[in-house]
Amino acid sequence: MTSIINKQLRFNVIPNKARETKEETISSEKTKKTEVGPESDLDKKIPNLNDIQKKIKNIKIFENFELINYVDSGSESYVYKIQNKKTKKDYILKIIKNHNNKRRNLNELRITSKLKHQNLIDFNGYFLSKKGDDNNEYIIMENAKYGNLRNFLLNTLKIKRSLSESMICFLSYQILEGLNYCHRSKIAHMDIKAQNIVVDDYLNTKLIDFSISIDYKNKKPNDTIKLSLEGTPFYISSEVYNSDVIEYKDINKVDSYALGVLLFNLAFGCYPYNLKSGDEKNITKIKEKIKGKLEIKSSSNFSSYFIDFVSKLLENDITKRMSIYEAIQHPWIKGAKFLNDEKEKMYNLSSFITKLLTDSIYQFNDYLKTNDIK
Repeated sequence: MTSIINKQLRFNVIPNKARETKEETISSEKTKKTEVGPESDLDKKIPNLNDIQKKIKNIKIFENFELINYVDSGSESYVYKIQNKKTKKDYILKIIKNHNNKRRNLNELRITSKLKHQNLIDFNGYFLSKKGDDNNEYIIMENAKYGNLRNFLLNTLKIKRSLSESMICFLSYQILEGLNYCHRSKIAHMDIKAQNIVVDDYLNTKLIDFSISIDYKNKKPNDTIKLSLEGTPFYISSEVYNSDVIEYKDINKVDSYALGVLLFNLAFGCYPYNLKSGDEKNITKIKEKIKGKLEIKSSSNFSSYFIDFVSKLLENDITKRMSIYEAIQHPWIKGAKFLNDEKEKMYNLSSFITKLLTDSIYQFNDYLKTNDIK
């Protein structure tokens, strides 16, 4: 069975490379379904474009923008694409509904506005409306063409299976680069998941949603913090569920655990500790399931490098868990340089993605075989 790469992606040419128009296909062997996280909260009615256009019509920062279309929805926000009428450049408009949670909203604005990295979403503007019944917050951000990672895999690439090791490694390297920058800036993201990672025109991943992130730049490494239960159920580590008091030097490892859950899900099409749909509503059940030691069985589809990498991210003891900095130094991630080199050689993203999804980048495969962890 084959699936055709979405046409809008197939002709997205890497800068400074000639366009290759040959149609590419992706071979897909029989593998498990990739869940990549629960759906967004869509229970509430989504405002139509006309209603939103009326709300922003008299807001000065939007006078040069045109509302294009609805993109996505979260539990507390709606996302639309807007376009600058003069430059024709697209942006994302995130509307936070009724700013009920001012602490979270202000936290995201404060953190996002001061961070600048190629693997983090770019912040472009903000407006708080207080007119009539419109007390929404409006945030203008960089447009990531293919949306969040979940939508990119399911909707753009039409993948409903577990991913290849090379694709997971390529995505992991970029996510780690963004997280490492955050951690060096003394910011712990605290809500890493597929829905909080977006993909741009050239397959670059970018972190979004810093609403529950923790800024600890004025804290000493041995200062302590009592963790509050915030985040997405299956991605929350045991120390968060237990509201443990931890030292700030370990707080970044909350992100390590969440990344481990994401990669486990992408690889095996399920969640670690045998967590299943429905469990997210039962905190006690989740806490019981994640108490024990997680053992990831070796798989013919994945190298022992990958198994070792994910196991160290999902270590239950936060003091023993691998940090993001340590993850970047791990042999498995070092193999990502072959993948990045291959991307630079490709004429278009379709050819590159085809190679990633079919594990056809032989330098990467040879590296894993030659340097396999025993």
